[in-house]
Amino acid sequence: MCLKKLVLCLFVFFIFTLQAYESEYKIKKIEFKGNHSFSSKQLNKQISAKDPSFLSKINIFKKIKPVPLVQFQKDLKALVYFYQANGFLKVQITQSFEKTKKNYTLTYVIIENDQIIIDSVKVKIIAPVGIVSDITEADSIYYSNQINKMVQSNLKADYSDELVKTTILSLKNYLSENSFIKNQITPSFLVNSDSSKVNVVYDINTGKHYLINNIEIVGLKYLSEKPVRFQIPFPDSFTYNTKRIDIIKNQLNQLDQFKQISIETHPEESDTYRIPLYIYLKEKPKQQFKTGVGYGLEDKYRIMAEYNRMNFGGNARHLQMIFKSNALEPWNLSLNLREPLPIRHSLYGMVNPYWVYQKENIYRLIRVGTFLGINQTINLHNNYQINYQLEQNNLLSANVFESDSLVSIYNKSAINTNYTFTDLNKNDHGVTSSLNTTYSTRILNSTYHYFRWILDNRLYYPLSTSNTLALKFKYGQIYSFNKDKIIPVEERFYAGGSNSIRGWLRNEISPVQNNEKTGGNSLLECSLENRLIFYPQFEWAVFYDFGNVWKTNHEFDHILSSCGTGIRYNSIIGTIRFDVATPVFQKEHPIQYYLQIGNSF
Repeated sequence: MCLKKLVLCLFVFFIFTLQAYESEYKIKKIEFKGNHSFSSKQLNKQISAKDPSFLSKINIFKKIKPVPLVQFQKDLKALVYFYQANGFLKVQITQSFEKTKKNYTLTYVIIENDQIIIDSVKVKIIAPVGIVSDITEADSIYYSNQINKMVQSNLKADYSDELVKTTILSLKNYLSENSFIKNQITPSFLVNSDSSKVNVVYDINTGKHYLINNIEIVGLKYLSEKPVRFQIPFPDSFTYNTKRIDIIKNQLNQLDQFKQISIETHPEESDTYRIPLYIYLKEKPKQQFKTGVGYGLEDKYRIMAEYNRMNFGGNARHLQMIFKSNALEPWNLSLNLREPLPIRHSLYGMVNPYWVYQKENIYRLIRVGTFLGINQTINLHNNYQINYQLEQNNLLSANVFESDSLVSIYNKSAINTNYTFTDLNKNDHGVTSSLNTTYSTRILNSTYHYFRWILDNRLYYPLSTSNTLALKFKYGQIYSFNKDKIIPVEERFYAGGSNSIRGWLRNEISPVQNNEKTGGNSLLECSLENRLIFYPQFEWAVFYDFGNVWKTNHEFDHILSSCGTGIRYNSIIGTIRFDVATPVFQKEHPIQYYLQIGNSF
């Protein structure tokens, strides 16, 4: 009797072990057949059992781990759900296992059938009843029309869950930007009998249309509330939307007095459509002192010391003293006093005296002077600056000192303007453009009389999440009003170097006369750079630069070009960049190396 029981137990154990073995598979390869709408790579991301890599397949010492059968059943359901979520409601997927030696090849056979099409899109808008609001019937009709336009773009499109999610997000953003903060959107679907078409209905509960009726500023210790409130370009009562909140943040950031700005509303605390707006501010310390040390192949070792005094003398004035020293500027001492003007919000007055010693390879010059001016941020993208410059210059040496009959000591009196357009997103993708002009004339008691302008355009276009195409176009000209047509040596154009046309040394590109680099009256710099993030914090770039400097305007008789590559490391102190570049079609010119902090553009 005992023997029979023992045999029975062994038989059960054997069957159980065999079933356990057969319920696990060592997968050597995964194949997809019949997938026309999605790549095998996309489908492989939806399942947990992965196709082993090439290295693991040839590695005889690495064992393939078995996967339980229940996991393959879950993967099959995941693939079906993925297809159905993208509109293939009648998809058919089967699994098959083919044994090769000790391992298996897993094959998914897919019959996609037709993708369902959105046949109609409707919107049902529900507004709260019994709430007094400022919204008029005309406003209500306008919002309804805009919402209908947004959803009608989905008509006759291939259905996918992602399309519905994107539409809902767009609708919620639109409603939030137009004061419907607490909106709710629920989609519903009606599929026809043969599962070829679907009707989508978006039920929209707009919630209340909120109006800001009071602005509360919280957290001020040193600043008075008056200059802060003056920077808010809206009255105490205005229609809430997210764009206006961004504008308020931008205006307050310009004061440069706060290290943290938070703006909140609490609509749930109000029984009406009128709510307060709370601006929470955390001020910077009244005094700040910063120092820094750096190195670059062009400017060698450099040091910097900066002192900041916040709310200097009241009225949100900002006093800044800066000392810099490097091989190109043995000293640069400047004082900057900036304060908001009580004429218009975002309008600031500036006084900026300075004392600079420039030690370029073309000239050596000591400059003492000051800027007096204003600057204003018009909106989130546009900024301008106008200043008057009064300066005395001591020209110690220059390549063309005698041949151009330059004077040693001369005055510079000029009006400078700068207009900047910036449209960059959080990832620094977008466009920047600036136009800078300098007008120096004898009316302003200047020794040299000229007009100088530079246009600088830059585009940063994402090719993927890790790859960016960067383009730069920079062009400038100088026109002299003197009879001898002489331009101050420091205002002339030169090119070459880490932030210019790479492949040449700093200021190496210049018109030459009598073996002297004279500088030019016309400049062109263009760059095409592809930046690829290949590891966290590390970026690889390949680039092509071209341009030149000409003695006269509109010359363009010869274009220099170079190509190269480089590595960037995004550190806490900024981007550390190492570039290697060589001129094209100039074999005798040596390869140039650049080590700098900051991108070339």
